[in-house]
Amino acid sequence: MIVVIPLVIIGLGISLLFIPKNIASKVIYYLSLYLFIYKLVEYTYHAINLNVIKTPIEFSTISYFVLSITVVFKLDRFKGVAAFTGFISGIGYLISYMFVNNVFYNNIGNYLTNMALINHSILYFASMLLMKNKKFYMFDQLKIIIFTAIYVIYALIIKSVVTYTQKHIFILMLFDGELLQMVTNNSNPSNFAYILYFIVLIIIYLLAINIFLLINRLFNKLNT
Repeated sequence: MIVVIPLVIIGLGISLLFIPKNIASKVIYYLSLYLFIYKLVEYTYHAINLNVIKTPIEFSTISYFVLSITVVFKLDRFKGVAAFTGFISGIGYLISYMFVNNVFYNNIGNYLTNMALINHSILYFASMLLMKNKKFYMFDQLKIIIFTAIYVIYALIIKSVVTYTQKHIFILMLFDGELLQMVTNNSNPSNFAYILYFIVLIIIYLLAINIFLLINRLFNKLNT
């Protein structure tokens, strides 16, 4: 039964493509405003309490701020980046939830997992509406790549100064090659395997950007 929840949410996101553009703009704004206020309060609280292990590092955590700030403060030139990060984070979490929700519940508990589901769903909804309302171009692809490079540098710096106690932080699993070790069933892969692993990750990511742009074009054709 729990697997059905993400499927329903994905279906709702697709249904949003058929609402009028002016209503879609208002929905995007209020969803983004909620995310901005909620996450600002959450991370301000952690900062005041000097809770360094709550320093945002996950791609989806950064996406909350990128999408909400872009929409709330009307930074139109970054809407392509905002829509992409929101879409990848939202749909990625929903798909993961279908298969490994037990890991989420065991790792961070019911409340935080349910809130993560709600917030990632909002990211997904907002990104779908952004893709419906605005057509993105190849220049947006370049902006996404530049943003990603900046994010990776930021995440590597944070990783070097903060020791996270939480398990299954996805970006750290990517950096540390845990996924490679799981796939190869080898706790000590060769240097060549690591190089190949990171090349494959880059190719998959670039492919995801192009798929995002194709979906955006399809959404815009449906609304013309």
